Amino acid sequence: MDDKLIYIYRSVTGLILLFFGIMTLLYPYIMTLYGISVETAQTRIAIRGLIGGGEITFAAIVLFGPRFGFDKLVCVRLIMLLFLGIGLTRLLSGLWEGWDIFWGLPLRESLLEICLGLLGLYILRRARGYSNKLQLEEV
Repeated sequence: MDDKLIYIYRSVTGLILLFFGIMTLLYPYIMTLYGISVETAQTRIAIRGLIGGGEITFAAIVLFGPRFGFDKLVCVRLIMLLFLGIGLTRLLSGLWEGWDIFWGLPLRESLLEICLGLLGLYILRRARGYSNKLQLEEV
């Protein structure tokens, strides 16, 4: 398997998560882009902890997991599931709420998340094909 592709995928997606996690931690008002009110301290604490903290935690697993015993492909699988889950849920939510409010930022974000998830799926399939090829050569 192309370890360089896995490394690039983990690095790019991990840095995206880290960036938005830090942004949300430092500036929870970013959530007003989605119509979320951040007027109370309790709301800002929740946004920082749940969204910012969650993104930073995922970024740490993705970026540094292999140094702490996580297999690289497990990290790829986690990223793939995270981005596909968020992207598809956002897309279904757009259908539920109505396409007229979905155009613009939500659509662009869901398409990016789905593409990043599908890229992870492609990497995993390539890795599976490579490992199957190695097993056949050993026999």
